[in-house]
Amino acid sequence: LIKAMSKVMSQTTSNACSISQWASIAAIAGPQDYLIERRESFRARRDSVAKAVNDIAELSCDIPSGAFYVFANCEAAIGKNSAGRKAIADDLSFCDALLDEANVALVPGSAFHAPGHVRMSYASSQSELDEAMRRLAVFCDGLV
Repeated sequence: LIKAMSKVMSQTTSNACSISQWASIAAIAGPQDYLIERRESFRARRDSVAKAVNDIAELSCDIPSGAFYVFANCEAAIGKNSAGRKAIADDLSFCDALLDEANVALVPGSAFHAPGHVRMSYASSQSELDEAMRRLAVFCDGLV
């Protein structure tokens, strides 16, 4: 009985609900003019974050062509110590020290099978990004 119930359940709950399907149609068929402004806003934030990353000696990145995050190489920071005397042994310890000392959260690239890299979102306000990039630069300037 449970096996039969599982089959029915898997076929009735594994798709987008009808409300989401109708909402998707409305989104596609509705006005699209706001998308230009949103795209330009994300492009400006992307460019700002990528420039800030590339201005930091220990970091580098390519300008992404999609998504809403920058994937930065932090290998030049590995082997150094933070101002708070935390050893930077890998991308995970880089992110941990950055969070502890600068209150900036990044995702270790190891989570994406890319050790020595970090992922940072630019889906935030420009002022928040500017502050995060300032803190990141100060943190990296303190690496020895």
